[in-house]
Amino acid sequence: MRNEILTTNTTNYKLDKFTYTSCDEASDVFDSFSDTQKGQMATVYQNAFGGEPWYEKFACLSCGAYAAGSSCPTCWKEDLPEAYPMDALVNETFPEMLDRFTPGVLLIAYDTEENVSGFSTGGFISLEGLVDFKYKGDERTLFSLEKKGGIDRKADVFYDNETCIDPSRQKSGLGRLFSQERLQTAVSMDTETVCGRTINLPWLRLKERQLTASSYTVSSFTPEGDTYAMNGVQRRFYVAKKGGK
Repeated sequence: MRNEILTTNTTNYKLDKFTYTSCDEASDVFDSFSDTQKGQMATVYQNAFGGEPWYEKFACLSCGAYAAGSSCPTCWKEDLPEAYPMDALVNETFPEMLDRFTPGVLLIAYDTEENVSGFSTGGFISLEGLVDFKYKGDERTLFSLEKKGGIDRKADVFYDNETCIDPSRQKSGLGRLFSQERLQTAVSMDTETVCGRTINLPWLRLKERQLTASSYTVSSFTPEGDTYAMNGVQRRFYVAKKGGK
């Protein structure tokens, strides 16, 4: 598939789906968007991660902590910079978000006024590449995912990468729609293994139901080396294998 666009109209949203098979095609997809569209995607990202439960509005360059306000809650440094500046999102984060995971898919939802309400991405990457990108190459995490997930480090997996929904549009069924459309794309690509990570337990339950309904066997766990937690809940990594392979 090359830059496939599928438009699905629902009661509240128009959903566009772009699929691509290479880094060049992924770049072509993102480059085809207007500055307004890119800016709206960045705003959705900022709003999604700047609010509950993450509150990642500012970032401390000294200790690496995120904060809801401009003072660091860990080392008390003042006048923190934005955690996710718009220019960095548009010129660095989003392009990398697509071309790191190829072949892949980008889903974008628009409201009735053609404003971006949310987006979701996913695609193929080796387990080794995934750990390098998402876990800073932590060898403990890689070994744990190999052992507990039963995945060879060189094997390609379909990774459920990002799902960002503007807070004003959450709890409207958009997340479920994104997840199902992304999974259908993975299935159409004959995906043997689907992976992802989340700290949102209701989201994890949704993923388990959808993957099981598509004949995948699902397990989830917290790999060694992943210490991320929020409100006492540790982040979990899920592995879904086609037919329980």
